[in-house]
Amino acid sequence: MPSPIFLVFWSGTRRTRPHCGRWPALVGELCRVARRAVVVDYPTLESLNRVAPALFGAKKRLEGNTRTFTLFTHREVEAAFKAVGFAPAGRIGEFFLPMVLHRTLRCRPCSAALEAACRGLGLTRRWGSPVVARFSRETVLKEPARKTPLLPLWQRGKQGV
Repeated sequence: MPSPIFLVFWSGTRRTRPHCGRWPALVGELCRVARRAVVVDYPTLESLNRVAPALFGAKKRLEGNTRTFTLFTHREVEAAFKAVGFAPAGRIGEFFLPMVLHRTLRCRPCSAALEAACRGLGLTRRWGSPVVARFSRETVLKEPARKTPLLPLWQRGKQGV
């Protein structure tokens, strides 16, 4: 039974989904506890990440402590949410250029300018990753009926509740 949580953000475990082997089960659990919507982020294959496997060796040399991760298509993420009764309600790409480039530059103003240019050209909207996506419950859940009225604390003793 869903909790009174209206919106579940996948913030406490941000960036863990690419490393989770049973991610459809995790999606199911997030949706189970969300009354209305779930917001997640994921790295998409529909971005510059498509070439990531070929460049992994170079990335490892630059960063040293990197590890492999799963890339997702929008279709497979949407299918996992649809299987538990949630529909896509919007998504936005965060970055166009690979994060390894920004970490290597170590220059926040440079990275911000490069990403602003990519957004201005529409590249981030089309091929941005990771994607932040919202999925909303397809059917509205009704509030559970209360057997006893919810009373203020000062009245509870008087009513025998």
